[in-house]
Amino acid sequence: ATEFLATKRLADEALTRSGVPFVILRPALVIGRNCYGGSSLLRALAAFPLVTPLVNANSPIEVAALDDVTLAVIHALENGIPTGSDLHVAAPQIFTLAQIVARHRAWLGLPAASVLPVPMFAASAVSRLADWLGWLGWRSPLRSTAMLSASGGITSAAGNVNLPFTPR
Repeated sequence: ATEFLATKRLADEALTRSGVPFVILRPALVIGRNCYGGSSLLRALAAFPLVTPLVNANSPIEVAALDDVTLAVIHALENGIPTGSDLHVAAPQIFTLAQIVARHRAWLGLPAASVLPVPMFAASAVSRLADWLGWLGWRSPLRSTAMLSASGGITSAAGNVNLPFTPR
């Protein structure tokens, strides 16, 4: 897990012990036109010319549509989700990283491309460079946090139990 996810988990645990009414929503990789972070990485990989360079192309990835995350927040605010809930928000199907990037390519109107397997050491070098450039102000989608999260897969065994709707 990344440092971001570890600190988020600690904050969630503190919230559950606080006595304050809460609903915790744990969305999978959020996909939407204006999403950043991991979604930016997917769009960058999908737009790569001729081939699709991927580390761990068969990593399982759960996704959540931005509209579904928004709907879950609305239900939480309107008391449609019981206080004290800790819920996973994701589409019912799990995809591989290669499948998600291929779907993004199609959405961008680009032709299908072969997957070019990239060794982890090469991806690590690229992400370290992107991290360094981030200190100069460039918010590259290839930063180490996004690369680390995507390469290990993004899944949860929690399912969508207790959501008042079925995610797409």
